Amino acid sequence: MQAYLIIALVFAIAVAIFAVQNSGAVTVRFLNWQSDTSLIFVILGSAVAGALAVGLVGFMKQISLSIKLRNTSIRLHKLQEEYDRIAVENDELRYQLGETTLKTRLEVGQDS
Repeated sequence: MQAYLIIALVFAIAVAIFAVQNSGAVTVRFLNWQSDTSLIFVILGSAVAGALAVGLVGFMKQISLSIKLRNTSIRLHKLQEEYDRIAVENDELRYQLGETTLKTRLEVGQDS
């Protein structure tokens, strides 16, 4: 995480230096809109827009992972309950099988 922040800081400084060194006036056109502005504002505005877009995508991914984690936890809880139920049932069947085996042994012993 720290390496990511350091790389982001270095990139932000590089963009700022680039923007300051390229500070000429430009005309920006978009569809029917047109504006004369400094290239600094275009560069910094583009960098901020890109950062916001990346942040939004990261936020959406975080929400998706959070939902997946919640669903997986619910599924794990249900499976644990089912496992516990089956374990109890298994113990009961083993106990019944043990009684049956004991009865069979006693009956065979009586026949002899």
